[in-house]
Amino acid sequence: MRKIILSLAVATALFAAVFLKSEVSAVPPETVTICHAAGLEGTTQFITLTLPYNAVYGQAGHFNEDGTPRAGHEQDYLGPCVSPSPTPTPTPTPTPTPTPTPTPTPTPTPTPTPEPSESPEPTETPEPTETPEPTETPEPSPTPDDDDECQGICDNTGTSTPSPTPTPTPTPTPEPTESPTPTPTPTPTPTNSPSNDGGGNQSSGGGSTSTGQVLGASTLAAAGSFGILELMALVGMLLVSKSAYEINRAFAKQN
Repeated sequence: MRKIILSLAVATALFAAVFLKSEVSAVPPETVTICHAAGLEGTTQFITLTLPYNAVYGQAGHFNEDGTPRAGHEQDYLGPCVSPSPTPTPTPTPTPTPTPTPTPTPTPTPTPTPEPSESPEPTETPEPTETPEPTETPEPSPTPDDDDECQGICDNTGTSTPSPTPTPTPTPTPEPTESPTPTPTPTPTPTNSPSNDGGGNQSSGGGSTSTGQVLGASTLAAAGSFGILELMALVGMLLVSKSAYEINRAFAKQN
């Protein structure tokens, strides 16, 4: 009896185990780990991938439902890779260092030195021409009168003393203003001085002033010595009278 009960218990346990196993296998796992072969032939690399269940067994998955690899994934297998290929490390490409371009040094251009120009010679200044001095006009010498015994005043020794040349007085220019007509001054009659040789006194008659009176005085002086001072006074009065006459004549022409 005990053997029958023990046999039933073992059979029940086996049945339960088989039933539970079928139930567990009916629920698919969420993720599946596979070893995927990537790359071309000769450069194949094996990479361990943990993918969703549908990505492994779905229509576009790596394996069929029975676990055989699909086309294009013949080298894939379930489970992690036995010897995964190392992930290739990208080799850093060296950055070329730019070669510094030498900066051309500017060649200094020599500055031309200007040649000194020759200074022009100074122009000679012409010397001023000397102005010729005016030639002095010789004064006319008095013409001797043949009728007179001596031209001039004879001194006591009988030597003829030249008569002084009267200095011409410039005639004043009359102003346009009317002036009263000057009255001519009467000329006093010169008196002859007594001569040393005992000759008598001679007098000349008074009259209008003219050149004949001068000649008369010279004639009287020939007979008897005439004083120099009296002669000079006579000549002066003659010149004054002549000037007054000329002024009166000029005013008469204007009126």
